[in-house]
Formats: sequence, structure tokens, C-alpha cells
Amino acid sequence: MVCPNAKPGRILVVDDEPLILQVLETILQGGGYSVELAGGAEQALAILARSNFDVIITDFQMPGLKGDEFAMEVKARTPRQRIMMLTGMPEQVPALGQPPVIDIILRKPFRSQDLLQTVQNLLNDARQDSPPSIEGHPDFSPAQLYF
Repeated sequence: MVCPNAKPGRILVVDDEPLILQVLETILQGGGYSVELAGGAEQALAILARSNFDVIITDFQMPGLKGDEFAMEVKARTPRQRIMMLTGMPEQVPALGQPPVIDIILRKPFRSQDLLQTVQNLLNDARQDSPPSIEGHPDFSPAQLYF
């Protein structure tokens, strides 16, 4: 759904849990973003075949393609696509590879403002064509792409 006061930035949210999709849509639209929802990786790939997004937010644990497998598919088609993964267990996410297929991992639970700030950082970085920024996140260390 498109928010009437949308900021520049289209967000695709991918999660198999409808309640999580609803919550993320509410937060992101409240932040002024245009949001589209997908109930899983396969649906998201179909949406991506016809639409472009500035940021993709995906869950890790989903039936069918997991979030990291979905991200590999997306990056194979669109290497500069910004992808954020949400997970409660970032240590279970396989190595991100070089170049990484996941730009940043946001650990669940998270605060709404952390989600919105991370999305804004990814949008800013994409516009500058630079690596994902972790400014303002004191818990970040180069050995872990999550906070």
C-alpha cells in the first residue's frame, strides 16, 4: 500500500507471518515510506519481476527459500539492491559472503526508530552508491553486520 505522504523510497517487506507484515507496514508507512508486502520469498520474487524497490526487508526463517537464499537470488539479478534481514538469531545466518548478499541484519526485537533509521541509512547509502552505513549504532563491530 502506498502512503499519501511517502518519502522517496519504496520498501518491499518479505515475511511469512501476516502479523509481522502488518506491524512492519504500519511502522514504515508511519515513517512516510511506500510499502509493498510479500508473504514469502517466492511471492517477493514475482513482485520483483515487475517492480523495483529501494530497500528489501526480509525475515530469515521462512518456508521454502530462507531469507539468505532469497537475498542470493535477488543479488544475482540486481547486485546493488539493498537488503536488510530481520532475525532473532543472527548467529544462525550463514556467512554473508563477499560481496555480502545481506547489507545489514537487524536483531529482533528492535525498536521502531531503529528500523526507520536503518532503512534511511540504506537509502542514503544507495543514493551515494556506498557501502551500508552503521553510523549511530554503537553496538556494531566489523565482525558482525548486525546490531
